[in-house]
Amino acid sequence: MSQGILYVLKFSPRSTVLTDLIKYYKLDIEISTDTESDSFIKQFPLRKTPTFIGNDGFQLTETIAIGIYFLSMIPIHNLLGDNDQEYASIIRFLSMLNQEGAMSWAGAFFRLSGRLPYNKEIIDEHLIMLNTIGQILDTRFIDGSDYLVGDKISYADLYGVKLFGIALYTLLGEPFLKKYPNFAKWFKRASNHEFFRGQYKDIKFPEQQLTYPG
Repeated sequence: MSQGILYVLKFSPRSTVLTDLIKYYKLDIEISTDTESDSFIKQFPLRKTPTFIGNDGFQLTETIAIGIYFLSMIPIHNLLGDNDQEYASIIRFLSMLNQEGAMSWAGAFFRLSGRLPYNKEIIDEHLIMLNTIGQILDTRFIDGSDYLVGDKISYADLYGVKLFGIALYTLLGEPFLKKYPNFAKWFKRASNHEFFRGQYKDIKFPEQQLTYPG
């Protein structure tokens, strides 16, 4: 019997990191994109994704909370650190990537692609935030560290790859990687992890950052 249903937004990194988690660890969780049904809206009037409903009626929203809950279903994974300090640091990076990172990518990309009304001031603010995060991560790897926390890949790295994978492909492009070379090395290393099953093996990022067509 399935352990529940995960409702997702197909291309959102907040959702795709969870679907990858389900597939890689073979969790018995159904994945659904049916977030417009009357039953879903009745249970979740805010229509937030991702959303998890367990087979016992347990309900959970927010990608970090769902990710940690899913990881609790896996006997051995080593994705949440080896001690309390590493665990806290992983949550710190997850929070930054999920809040400032994901919001800034969506806020800039949706306005530059026409999904939201164009507003240069707002776009610039979001791009500044993404560059601030890029600088923070680039500085993190100056000492030669391979991963965000500790000496092995963590859930923070996995989420970071999903976020920047789509941000680089749709918005930031190669200029961002050239500007932050330590970050670029980390992205290449982490995205080649077996968890992603070759998703980024042959990916080509745009030569230029996305600009408004008008």
